[in-house]
Amino acid sequence: MRPNPLQRDIVRAIKRGAHLIAIQAGWGSGKTSGIATALGLVNEMRGGCRLAWIMDRYQRAIDVSIPECEKWLEPRGWARAESGLRWNAPNGGSVVLRNFYAAAGEDGRRLEGLNLGAAAIDECQDLPPSALKRMVGRVGRDGSGPPLLILAGLPVPKAWWVRAAEKHPHGVVIKATSHANAGNLPPEFFANARAALTAREYEAMVENRPMPPKGQVYAMFREEEWPAGNLLSEFVPTGRDCVVAADFGVDRPAAALIAWDPVREVDVIVDDVQPDGVSVYEFADLVAARIRHHRMRLSRVVGDPAGNARSAAHPEKATQAGIFVARLREQFEQAVPPMLFTTERDRRSIPAGVLCLGARFASADGARRLVVWTPSYEREAASAEARTLAGCIGGYAYPASGGDMPKKDGRHDHLMDALRYWACVLRWVSPKRAPSARDLMPAIDDLDDDAEWLDAR
Repeated sequence: MRPNPLQRDIVRAIKRGAHLIAIQAGWGSGKTSGIATALGLVNEMRGGCRLAWIMDRYQRAIDVSIPECEKWLEPRGWARAESGLRWNAPNGGSVVLRNFYAAAGEDGRRLEGLNLGAAAIDECQDLPPSALKRMVGRVGRDGSGPPLLILAGLPVPKAWWVRAAEKHPHGVVIKATSHANAGNLPPEFFANARAALTAREYEAMVENRPMPPKGQVYAMFREEEWPAGNLLSEFVPTGRDCVVAADFGVDRPAAALIAWDPVREVDVIVDDVQPDGVSVYEFADLVAARIRHHRMRLSRVVGDPAGNARSAAHPEKATQAGIFVARLREQFEQAVPPMLFTTERDRRSIPAGVLCLGARFASADGARRLVVWTPSYEREAASAEARTLAGCIGGYAYPASGGDMPKKDGRHDHLMDALRYWACVLRWVSPKRAPSARDLMPAIDDLDDDAEWLDAR
C-alpha cells in the first residue's frame, strides 16, 4: 500500500528533524497507520531505539493499535513479545503500547518509568493536556537521538496538541481531511458518512473543519493567536491596572481580572477566580491573591446591581458588594472605589449584554478587542469539578429548545455573567447602533453618565 499525502507529510517532518509533530485529521484519513509506520521509520533512522505508542484506553490497543503493528511492523521483521503489548525490532529497537486511562485515580500512571527515544500519543481529542506533560520528560532519554513526540487526534475545536506544536520551536502541524486517504477507502465511504452524520459532524470529522459546540453562545471566539484569534501570548500583566469583574453566584462566585493593552488596543482577560463554597470574604481574599500574583494594581470593581441587594430579613446587614470591596480595601490598604454597575434597562438585558460582549470577542469588522492571556486559558482544572476559563467560554450555551437566553447551569454561566457586566458598564455598544470611536477606547478616566456607584459601606 502506497503512503497517502498525510503519511508522506509525517515522514517528511520526521526526516527534517521535528521534535513535536501534531496531527489533526478526519476519520479514515490513515493517521493510525501513519503512526505505526512512523515509529518503524524512527527506529530504522536511529539504528534501534525505545519507542512507545500511547492511546486513551486498553480496548483501543486491542482493537486498533495491535492490528496496525501486525500489519506494518511484523512484515519488516518485528516480533511480538509474550506480553502481547510489545514488539521487538531486528536491530534491537522496541515499541510498547500503553493506555492512559486506568482505574480511578490511576490515570497516566502506566506512563511512569518509561525511558524512550520517541513516542506517539493517539486519540488526543479524548486525552487531557497532561498526557503530553507526562511524556515530555520520557523521550530523548535512551541516547538514540533528540526527543520526538508524535501526537494525533480528530478535528475538534480545542485541539490542545495542535496549539502545543504551534508554540514549539521545532514543532510541525499536519492537517488532513478524510479525502487524503480516498484511494484506500471503500467507494461508498463518503456517501455513507453523509448519510450517517449531521452536516456539522460531516464538516468536522470528514472535511476537517472543527465546529464550535452546537448552541455555543460565543462561537465567534477563536483559539488562535491575536489578531486572527482571541489568544494573546506576548503579554506581561505586571504593573498594569486591573479591573475586577465579579459575579456573586450562590456558592459559586466568579471573577475575571482584566487589563488594558494600549499598544494593541485590546482588553486582556489575565486571570479568573472561580472557587466553590466560600464566603464573600474568602472570595475577596482569593481575588486579591491573584492580583498580587500578577503584580497588578487594582483600579476598580464592576458587577451586577443584585450584588447590592440587602436581605429582606436582615436589612441592617452589609451587601455582598459592600463586603467584597471593603475587604479588597483592607487587603491593598488603598482607596478602592465602590462597585460600578448600571441600572439602564437596555444594558441589563441579558441578550443585549451577550451581543455586546460577543462584539468585543469579534466585531462586525473582524476586529478582536477582547482577548485572553494564553497561560490562563490553557491552565488545566485542578480537579474534575473545578471550573476553568476555557471551559466557561466554550461551555456557555443556549438551551436545545432555542431562544436568546443562555442556560443557567451553575457551572459555565457565573464567569460569563461577570464578563457581561464588565462589557455592559465599561464597553457598552448598543445593538441598535454602530460603535463609535469612543466605544473602542478604555473607559478608565471617564465614566458613562448613566453608570451608578454602589455604596460599599
